[in-house]
Amino acid sequence: MAPPTAEEITKLNRVSDALVRLITDLVTHLEGLDFSSSTETDPAHSQLASVSLSYDSASLIKAHSTKLSLLIINAPFTPSAIIKVLQELLEAAIPSLASAASACEPTRYTKAFSTELRFRCRRVLRYLRDLVFLIPRDGKVLEGNKKDGGGGKGGCKGSIVATSVVWEACDDVMKLRTLGVRGLLAEKVNQQRAILEDIREELKEWKEENGDVGSDDEEGDGTDFDDGFGVNGNDPQAQLDELMSAQRIPKDRTDIRNQLGPCISRLGLLSLLYKAIAKRRIKELPNLPPPVPSSPPAAESSSTSTTSPTPASTTIKEQPPKPSSEEKDREFHLLTVVSRVNEVYPVLKTLPDEFGELVAAFYKLDAPLVETTRAQCFRQACEAGELLRKPWAKGEERDGFSDWLDRFREQMDWPLDPES
Repeated sequence: MAPPTAEEITKLNRVSDALVRLITDLVTHLEGLDFSSSTETDPAHSQLASVSLSYDSASLIKAHSTKLSLLIINAPFTPSAIIKVLQELLEAAIPSLASAASACEPTRYTKAFSTELRFRCRRVLRYLRDLVFLIPRDGKVLEGNKKDGGGGKGGCKGSIVATSVVWEACDDVMKLRTLGVRGLLAEKVNQQRAILEDIREELKEWKEENGDVGSDDEEGDGTDFDDGFGVNGNDPQAQLDELMSAQRIPKDRTDIRNQLGPCISRLGLLSLLYKAIAKRRIKELPNLPPPVPSSPPAAESSSTSTTSPTPASTTIKEQPPKPSSEEKDREFHLLTVVSRVNEVYPVLKTLPDEFGELVAAFYKLDAPLVETTRAQCFRQACEAGELLRKPWAKGEERDGFSDWLDRFREQMDWPLDPES
């Protein structure tokens, strides 16, 4: 087979460059959405099934990236076949993925889910762009490191590795349809709980290394308080390990020792709070996003009428009936649920970092800083629980979690005012 002509190569390069520009523009657009302070919902977005659309788009991109990968490593090099794949990406899959990410609005899907979906969609686009960059511009198939390179320590990342990265990113987007809003939030709350458990274990080990083995018994570690239901951010681990190994508690620092036990105990209680929230609030969330109020199908066109319409009738369009009051009321209630989640989740997300600061204050033997930081941490923990005290169901004021939260507050009883 004859090698590709210069004209074919030029056309391929032009289409490749256009695709790269489109991806770059869309990534920039999606990044801007994360910093937008708007709380308004675009009516057009509410008509899109964002999660399903992102699933279908990611599935298409995964299939097209497979075709593209095979075409650029197997002879004969065929620009027309590659162009066809790129045009399909350019015209359908990529714009659809970006539309799905844009339509996943925080006011309907929760801020946490919206941020996660948009992040995963951007990652698909970036990795796909890396693969497009590898398309040969000289009309020859990829060989050697350009094909098989692993990309480690300054090495070239070959097309096979680049393709596998695109696949993984697409799979991550597709997983969100299975998880849904409830599943993702539960997963993240459990990840944050695991971080709090790690922090608690760090403090327990540090306490034991300082000769306080067994002194936790008076304070308790929080694990004897039943959750009553039968039931990953910046990791501070490296910094805490370094501080812990470098510092010991002097025997005369009773101010530090006396605060350490209660802190460990309440970290155990806080871990139970996260566990209870995941089970009795997050997993009991109603289906989100709120459904779009239904409207009946549009009336038949006047052109199908057996009588000739008057000129006036041709200019008057029948408006579809408005949603019922019940539909609007349900949508408003679910939007209120989303608002509650958006209020409490940032607190749950940042608490592990806040407790990381508290642990650092302990390791620095800075008693005043420990006082102020622990007051802030445990106040925020109690506030997070209070934000979730009411059940999601409209009109309900209390349930089993509300009662459990009362006992939690009693067990957490520790002066929150550093001056007290």
